[in-house]
Amino acid sequence: MDLKGIKGRLYNFGEFVTALAYLNFMWILFTFLGGVLLGVHPSTVALFASLRKWKEEGVYTIGFKEFKNEFKKEFKDANILGAYLTAILLMLIFNGFLIFLNQSMVNIFLNVVYFLSVVLTMILFIYVYAVYDYFEKKAVTTVVYAVVIGMANPLVTIKLILLIFLLGIAIYSTAGVPIFFGISAISYIIMKNARRIFMKLESRSIALG
Repeated sequence: MDLKGIKGRLYNFGEFVTALAYLNFMWILFTFLGGVLLGVHPSTVALFASLRKWKEEGVYTIGFKEFKNEFKKEFKDANILGAYLTAILLMLIFNGFLIFLNQSMVNIFLNVVYFLSVVLTMILFIYVYAVYDYFEKKAVTTVVYAVVIGMANPLVTIKLILLIFLLGIAIYSTAGVPIFFGISAISYIIMKNARRIFMKLESRSIALG
């Protein structure tokens, strides 16, 4: 039995878990420093940028200064993106409320359309921050890219939905764990899978170009 190898893997796992907890702490801290509503989107963008650097550099080290700089740099653009996402979500909730109140007058077609809108919005929220960080596009383009990429890769999207659901249950069924890993663990799963798609897209564009 290679004890050295096992010790090394255990050390790397411990380092990874500690780094995830630290990132989650910084996400919570900067979300509140931004007044929650204005802090949540740049904090999430900074979180995804940190996770991307992990994958690129292979080192689980993101300092407070780096996270803060990313937060400040993306504050304006991330909140513009957040405004679009909030508008989409509010519109979806409002339309759902209207359909619920007027169920007797709503036909099957409208119910199907609303269901598809819910699915597309779910896809959008899964990919949007990873797309924004990786491609550095404007808000509207990011929204379109996120939906198109999610729809074009249905197996990965379904896999992500299941993983997020299962991970969410595992995290939030354990008291106190969401504070340490709630957002960072889910974001890591998204970034890890989304990045593979993005790299394939870049490879294809290079091959075609």
